[in-house]
Amino acid sequence: DFYQIHSYECGQEHPIKRSAQQYGLDKPLMVGEFSTKRSCVSDSAEVYKHYYFSGYNGCMAWQYNDHQDNDRDTRDVINHGIESIRHETSNGVIAIKI
Repeated sequence: DFYQIHSYECGQEHPIKRSAQQYGLDKPLMVGEFSTKRSCVSDSAEVYKHYYFSGYNGCMAWQYNDHQDNDRDTRDVINHGIESIRHETSNGVIAIKI
């Protein structure tokens, strides 16, 4: 069991402004849907690093089919974020193949 949040609009409750612990939950918390374009931060590497180092138990970009519009990140933007945490191991080892 775990909790999942979707994150789009930038506001006080936006997960980029909070650690997972600040939610006070009793199960792991994952950001199950987000887009850097709709985040408070425009650099996907910064977003992925925040979720990795702030106690979240994972994050998934909204889509990976390279559909381009004002809301969705391109594949290159998503890859940039993933690449930024690719070699991190402090939260356990994960294998990411791009």
